[in-house]
Order: sequence, then C-alpha cells, then structure tokens
Amino acid sequence: MSREKFSGFLVRSRAGHDLGEISYVLSEDERYAYLCDGKHRSIDKPKKKNKKHLALLINGYDNSLFNDKKPDDISVRKLIREYKKVLQNTKEEDNV
Repeated sequence: MSREKFSGFLVRSRAGHDLGEISYVLSEDERYAYLCDGKHRSIDKPKKKNKKHLALLINGYDNSLFNDKKPDDISVRKLIREYKKVLQNTKEEDNV
C-alpha cells in the first residue's frame, strides 16, 4: 500500500485505459485517489483510481494558482497545460 500523499498534486496514470494521462488529484482515501483533468473528467465527476496505478509528478508543487480556493475545471486545465509546457521546454533543452 502506498503511503504517498497525492491530494493537491499532479499525477500520471501508470495503468488502465488512461495510461500516460496527466491528472490533478482532488482528494484521496486510504486506497483510492479522485482525479480530474478539467476536460474529460470534471471537478464534479472525478475518476476513482487506485493509488498504486499513479505516479506522482510534482511533489511539493505550489498551488498558488488556486489561491486557497477550491479548484475549478479551468484552473486545473491551466495547471496541466503549464506543466506540459515546462516538460516540453525541458525536453527541448536536453536535445540541444
């Protein structure tokens, strides 16, 4: 059983039909995390996913984007888009 805390962080799916997808963890319980991406999975209908099928992407990420408010679909999409942009820039720098 994973002891990592996922709530409030970005994760990548390691198994299932959503393999490789990046999501935001809204909440969690002992065994499951509840994910959204703001597009296919909204805040109102999060996906229930076993924690052992998730890889933590950003540990200790500053969630100032949400300003201590409950995240909404637009801000989650923006957070994921910004993460992908940073990841792409890092890959380009590695190739130079």
